[in-house]
Amino acid sequence: MVKGTDAEHKINEWQKKSIPFGDSSTENDNEPDQLLGMKWWTNFLKQHPQATSKKTVCFDSMHDDWCTVPNFTIMYVEMYEAMVQCRVAIKLDEEVMVDREGKVVQSEDLAFGRKTKYLLSHPDFLLFVDEVGDHTSQKNDGNVGGQKFLVQNDQ
Repeated sequence: MVKGTDAEHKINEWQKKSIPFGDSSTENDNEPDQLLGMKWWTNFLKQHPQATSKKTVCFDSMHDDWCTVPNFTIMYVEMYEAMVQCRVAIKLDEEVMVDREGKVVQSEDLAFGRKTKYLLSHPDFLLFVDEVGDHTSQKNDGNVGGQKFLVQNDQ
């Protein structure tokens, strides 16, 4: 971040004054291309507890863009229609309430979940996966070749 700036010159001057030549206990632990070492980074994070570094995030960077109520509604309508077509579910004319076993009930006290127009005829033929349950691709996760990013702790 500071390479080629005034800050780089100031850091180099500070290192010449502050780090005794040849003293391995206080010598900078830099790689050849690094200006500041791990000791500096550790002390920086101690002084700024609101900051941390991360290599990647565990979800697609576009996650917030596609996780919307209309998109989930479309997904569920398409899935239920596919289940009806495969004869795993039956589509009803009107919405009904069902209990945990999938039996139609008249009382809301006995119902489990929301009203539905679909009844499962073969629930043992279904495999349930949540919206990211089998998504292991990290193509768009923001990670660029192992590069670390400085972020706030809650990001």
